[in-house]
Amino acid sequence: MKLVADWRFVLTAVAGVAGVLIPVWLWRADLNSRSVRVDLISQTSLQPDTKGATPGLSVVLDGTPLLAPHLTVFRLTNDGSRPIQASDFEGPIELLAKEPAKLVRVSVTSVLPTGLTPRLLTTGNTSSLQPLLLNPGDAITIAAISSEAPPQFVARARIAGVPDVAIDSSAKSEKSRQVGLIGLALGFLSLTASFITADTSRDGVVRIRQRAATFSSLVAGLVGVACVAVFGISREIESVWQVIGIGALVCVPAAIMGHILNKPRSQPAAGSANAP
Repeated sequence: MKLVADWRFVLTAVAGVAGVLIPVWLWRADLNSRSVRVDLISQTSLQPDTKGATPGLSVVLDGTPLLAPHLTVFRLTNDGSRPIQASDFEGPIELLAKEPAKLVRVSVTSVLPTGLTPRLLTTGNTSSLQPLLLNPGDAITIAAISSEAPPQFVARARIAGVPDVAIDSSAKSEKSRQVGLIGLALGFLSLTASFITADTSRDGVVRIRQRAATFSSLVAGLVGVACVAVFGISREIESVWQVIGIGALVCVPAAIMGHILNKPRSQPAAGSANAP
């Protein structure tokens, strides 16, 4: 028995499933809206290799020679969508240098925004960033000078709603991997819509089923929305309403262009000399 699916039924079923999944996804997104990331920006030796080095050359800080000094730069960022209050901290965010490395000096080199006033306290091999308000996008750059050995750092913190604070030294974060998967899915759908459109014209006559046209329209819209979102991310736009406003500004000329491109050619008037 051959089963023929009604495209209206399929769209209704998809809408019903989306109506269940979207609230769940939004709830999960709200749970993950608090996030603090610590990126390892760079780690550089401050002393050249002893082989071939000038005898007697050493690095001195405040009158104390340093053995195998290294400069490590971190950037701490609130990369979530919700602010983190000072009261959300159970304790400070700690950067710990593992033995045999020794912390010599840790300081804040830059902040974003400029009104941010972080406080660092260093005791032994642990530097502690005291609790403070971190709004989405706030960033603190920290430079640490160590000696004795190439340092290895770990981060420790307990913040309400933040599952973990770890040092990320990789080029790709979890968000970039998620964006890559979303891009792959949208690319597949976009190519499918492209092949549908390419298959519609035969012998000068355009043939396309309504469900195929609906699918192509939805995919094109999704790709357009994704491109606007990527533009907003590249410009570091945090406000959802600003992204929506940009999308609306893009939609208006796009709708006009689409209407012009798809406008049917005028037919000759009945009884005219060119009429068949």
